[in-house]
Amino acid sequence: MNRKPCRIPWGQSSSPVIITGIESIPSGENGKRKTRKPDRGKLAGGVPAIDPQKELYQDKFIILSDGPYSAVPAESLGLSEEEWRRLSLIIRREHECTHYFTRRLFSAMRNNLLDELIADYMGIVSAVGSFRADWFLRFVGLEHYPQYRTGARLENYRGDPPLSDGAFKILWTLVKLAAERLEAYDSRWQGSHGHRNNKFRHWWGCRV
Repeated sequence: MNRKPCRIPWGQSSSPVIITGIESIPSGENGKRKTRKPDRGKLAGGVPAIDPQKELYQDKFIILSDGPYSAVPAESLGLSEEEWRRLSLIIRREHECTHYFTRRLFSAMRNNLLDELIADYMGIVSAVGSFRADWFLRFVGLEHYPQYRTGARLENYRGDPPLSDGAFKILWTLVKLAAERLEAYDSRWQGSHGHRNNKFRHWWGCRV
């Protein structure tokens, strides 16, 4: 990026973007900015060595939009436009941070339906305090199960090669059952722990 401002193309259907490998530039004395040079040492012949601990001098950014989450209109959830945009940003932020959390903890950040359920779980819980299976099913196009809303988000996880129509319909049922069981789990968690130990809740949600 050469430390220069740039415009990033962004469409209505664009997904969040995670940018990695940006060297941090902490502020120096008197507000002047200076590049932090990690002590990388030198190899034989005076060649600078590369510091293997890149997290010490490189930053990661998540770029988010503030549009309606999963392109779901506010009125379908009984919310005002302003409130839904506010909640959408929270859901989207926590969703992406959960993907990053699983990558750091389990060394994997996969673009599949299981990871999406976990990430949406954390997003919805962070936004409204508890998991809403009806919200998640609307996000993926199953709000009128056993009917599916053509063109909805679930199609992004049909696979390559894609599932057959029959297998895709079986997936609808599996997704609905998983969301409902996750809602039941979350309800039991709140009954036992309330809103305490959210870090463990995050960990356990990923394990579930």
